[in-house]
Amino acid sequence: MNAKMKNSSHTFPRILVILHVFYSDQIPWFLEKLSHIHLCDWDLVVTYPKGKEIDKTAFRELNGSVRFIPVENVGYDVWPFIYALQQVQPAHYDWVLKLHTKGPTEKGDYFRFNGRTFREYDWRDELVNAFLLDDARWERILKQFSRKDIGMVCAWRLMIFSDLWPEDGPLLEQELQRLGLHTNKRRFCAGTILALRVPLIEPVLKRNLHEEDFPAKNESHSGGTLAHVYERVFSLLAPAQGFRVYLSGNRIAYHKRRLKEAFEHLSKWIFDINRDSKYEERKYLRIMGFRFYVGRKN
Repeated sequence: MNAKMKNSSHTFPRILVILHVFYSDQIPWFLEKLSHIHLCDWDLVVTYPKGKEIDKTAFRELNGSVRFIPVENVGYDVWPFIYALQQVQPAHYDWVLKLHTKGPTEKGDYFRFNGRTFREYDWRDELVNAFLLDDARWERILKQFSRKDIGMVCAWRLMIFSDLWPEDGPLLEQELQRLGLHTNKRRFCAGTILALRVPLIEPVLKRNLHEEDFPAKNESHSGGTLAHVYERVFSLLAPAQGFRVYLSGNRIAYHKRRLKEAFEHLSKWIFDINRDSKYEERKYLRIMGFRFYVGRKN
């Protein structure tokens, strides 16, 4: 039991946290994030690739009931999550929080989702901070866990439409049919760091997937894989079973910032005084988009 679980009186649900560690150098960062979990009973499962060693001491200091499960390095973070659920007794919990280490984008590369540019570790940070930014964020998440209509929680900026890759079409539809699920809502959490109400995972556990179902070599999106399909499936479990998805993150602050940026751009278009980027000694006035230069060109 987490040491920070004082004065809780079991008000909130019991939570299973499953963390897959592929990049062991990120363990200290995740330990700091996990330290924000409080006001609840929670157990921790740490999975990691077979053949690798990780420092287990700090995890035990954080949570005395932590369990370590080595797993074959297949299926990205998807198979380790499913395998961990198969090894524990998830019915003892109300919610499961799926976390995993995530490498940075290549230097100089970036991508955009929902109005934000993501570079380096931004993608990982956005996903994890949706739950574990600080103690206050975690307390807000716990309130959502207590709502009877909420079945999944994830970062709102990483919730995107599922329509770009092979695993978004027939492959996904085929797997949903196998699971006995149907939904027209085709958005998923890009990055697959999310929380699910445990009973909603039952169709996946009944599917009885095995390590052999996932390719031994991680592949690109070019043909779609079962791991990629299940990145979508996890996000569709809630709406397919009549539950809502709560999108975590400060959307109000985001829209305020966008409004401020738009106003600043508009105000500069209406009136601005600045130096010319080509002729640094020349200044100009900009009025309603028109420039009026002041002084002589050198």
